[in-house]
Amino acid sequence: MTLALLWEEYRSGAADGFGYSWFCDFYRAWVGRLKPTLRQVHLAGEKLFVDFAGHTMEVFDGATGEVRRAEIFVAVLGASSFIYAEATWSQALPDWIAVHVNVLTFLGGVPRQIVCDNLKAGITRACFYEPLVNRTYADLAAYYGTAIIPARPYKARDKAKVEVGVQVVQRWILARLRHRRFFSLCELNAAIRELTAQLNDRPMRGWGTTRRALFEQIDRPALLPLPPAPYEYAEWKRVPRQPRLPCRDRQALLLGAVPAATAGGGRADHREDGGDLPSRQAGGRPSAQPATAPTEHGAGAYAELAPALSRLDA
Repeated sequence: MTLALLWEEYRSGAADGFGYSWFCDFYRAWVGRLKPTLRQVHLAGEKLFVDFAGHTMEVFDGATGEVRRAEIFVAVLGASSFIYAEATWSQALPDWIAVHVNVLTFLGGVPRQIVCDNLKAGITRACFYEPLVNRTYADLAAYYGTAIIPARPYKARDKAKVEVGVQVVQRWILARLRHRRFFSLCELNAAIRELTAQLNDRPMRGWGTTRRALFEQIDRPALLPLPPAPYEYAEWKRVPRQPRLPCRDRQALLLGAVPAATAGGGRADHREDGGDLPSRQAGGRPSAQPATAPTEHGAGAYAELAPALSRLDA
């Protein structure tokens, strides 16, 4: 369609109407007032939208009186609008991985895609065409058999479902908890879970049914099955060389894996130095064997969970 054709059709019904130049000016002014949006069609079990809410909650330390701010993680399924919310201490990678494991366990299945924002814990490099997903986050997706689809930078409508979900959580859950004092993260999450269950069981205006009913009817049968065990987060680091040890023991120290305690209570699969990861067993867990401490070199001069050197000969 062209403006010239539209103007000719307009003048055929109004001989004394506007000229072509005026018609184009009025048309452009009319288009400037429009806000066209693409209607998204959500298939059953296809997408899970995740994001953090803009508001936080206060958690008090009963012994010191210190106040900490807890972040609110929100996840929404596309087809049923089923909502999951959880409080966590930060948006860092350990907490980011832990809340994903928790939401997939809560749903009892895995969607085919996870649509997230471009936060540093999930997306290392944001890009319109080739975003770079964090290595640990990508490994979690591979372990569960799903795909990470980040929203385009500055395009919040790519994840409109969770934007609306965040608004609903802030108005329905956080607003109701604003006068309560919480002294632990577990206590806050217990209150959030209770209100989230009420929210999912509340009839939606204009739908005549609840989010939970739609989830049981549409999304749950289409979700992929969960793996036998949840994904475990850990941190991999290089241990400094020890010149006083024989060559075999120095290699064990260099390749040793030191697990780190996290909020999720698990282990992860990335190394801070950017080196290659140790080989992994079936199920997505690092393959490692404990090393015995050489008695002639003193206690503490060995690496825990060092991989067997025979696998590294090739």
